Amino acid sequence: MLQQLEKAPDDLVRPEFKKQIEMLRSKALRKVSAKQMKGKTINGPMLVELAKSYIQALNSGKVPTIDLAWDNVQAAELNRALQEALRAHQ
Repeated sequence: MLQQLEKAPDDLVRPEFKKQIEMLRSKALRKVSAKQMKGKTINGPMLVELAKSYIQALNSGKVPTIDLAWDNVQAAELNRALQEALRAHQ
């Protein structure tokens, strides 16, 4: 149930536990700033793409480069936006 806490009915979760979770979440969000790369805020999918790019470089025996990784992120974001626009158009 803890893995899907947001879907759990309120009566199955103790109010004290729920309050502590909300406090933890609030504290984490206050203390964590958005990460940026080359002046652009990095979202979740972008972070995943950066990690993939670094891992691919390392696995192939190369040194990961920020510019190449960023190019991969931009290409993935463009592709994602294109797919979203195509779905909206259809």
